[in-house]
Amino acid sequence: MTPPDTRSVVEQFLKYTEEQDFDGHRAILAEDCVFIYPYAAEGAPERIEGRDAIIERALIGGWKTRKSMKVVGFKYDALADPEWALIQWSNTSTTDEGKPYDQQYVNVIRVVDGKMKEFIEYYNPLRELAAGNPRART
Repeated sequence: MTPPDTRSVVEQFLKYTEEQDFDGHRAILAEDCVFIYPYAAEGAPERIEGRDAIIERALIGGWKTRKSMKVVGFKYDALADPEWALIQWSNTSTTDEGKPYDQQYVNVIRVVDGKMKEFIEYYNPLRELAAGNPRART
C-alpha cells in the first residue's frame, strides 16, 4: 500500500485542525514530528517536539483559547523534493475572550511515509499579541 502523498496529508491536517479532530491528527503526525515557530510571539512556544506534545500543546491547547476557526485561502505549492511543500492559508476565529483572531500563515511541511514529520510555521506575532497572545496561554 502506498502512503498518502504530501498534499493529501497537508489537506487532512488542515481539515482535522478546523474540525478539532485530534484523533485524526494522531493518525497523520509522525511520533517524532516537530513543530517550529521561528517568529513566535513572546511567551508562545518556538518549538514543540513529539506527536503527543504537539497534540496537547499546539492543537488541543490552541483550541482552548480560540473558537470557531475556519481555514480560508488555502494555496499549495509542491517543492522539488516531493516530501516537502509550501502552503499559504489564513484562519478566522475568535479568542475565548471574544477578540477576533484572524491570522495568515506560511508553512513549510515535510511528509515522510504518509506522516507529517516537520511543520515550520511563519505567522504575524503582532496579530497574535493584538488578540491577547492566545498561543502563550495554551
